Amino acid sequence: MQSYTAQMLHGLQHCHAQSVVHRNLQPKHLLVTKSGFVKITGFAHARSFVPPLEAALTPPHRLALWYLAPELLLGCSRYGLPVDLWAAGTILAEMAARQPLFPGDSEIDTLLRIFR
Repeated sequence: MQSYTAQMLHGLQHCHAQSVVHRNLQPKHLLVTKSGFVKITGFAHARSFVPPLEAALTPPHRLALWYLAPELLLGCSRYGLPVDLWAAGTILAEMAARQPLFPGDSEIDTLLRIFR
């Protein structure tokens, strides 16, 4: 069986291949079954797109700030699939360190922690 990391990344790859950007990937949206399979949930803020992702997307609101890519924290309307990869990277860092990578209490605080 693949590691949790590999399963998460394969799940994201599948979403992106189906033209879906998750936009709200965070640990609570990664469920592990009794048999050790990772399931991605929390698609309320997900959006479908027509490749290549060029259309403007509205920035999602009320998301877990600690896992958002800088472009989402800045309110950019043009962003792409890398926002999901950023979130995956912050989750992996949290798994390794056993603490959040950028635990800001606001958009500005989170951005300052990223820039530091």
